[in-house]
Amino acid sequence: MRVVLIGMGRMGQSIQRVLIERGHEVVATIQGSCGDSQMSLVDALDQSCPDVAIEFTTARSAPANVETILSAGVGVVSGTTGWDTQMVLRLAEDLTRIFHECEFVWLF
Repeated sequence: MRVVLIGMGRMGQSIQRVLIERGHEVVATIQGSCGDSQMSLVDALDQSCPDVAIEFTTARSAPANVETILSAGVGVVSGTTGWDTQMVLRLAEDLTRIFHECEFVWLF
């Protein structure tokens, strides 16, 4: 599976190690998102043709990240905590499947 990782803190780094160990291809990594780094996310999604994006950033940047990822037609798993559940549901309105747990969101 081709994966873009957004948020390369401890969790992002751990996920990257596990993905590689299990034979997946990490096609791009984005440190996080604030201001102009959002363009980096758009570029990474456009240039790397991922199967999925895994997002572990902050409650402040997660909604914009997830919206950008979904707009690119890429499925997303967001492990970011603390963002508004209503925002998740609004982003997922046009999707056929959503898995939402209080500390885990998977949109595709």
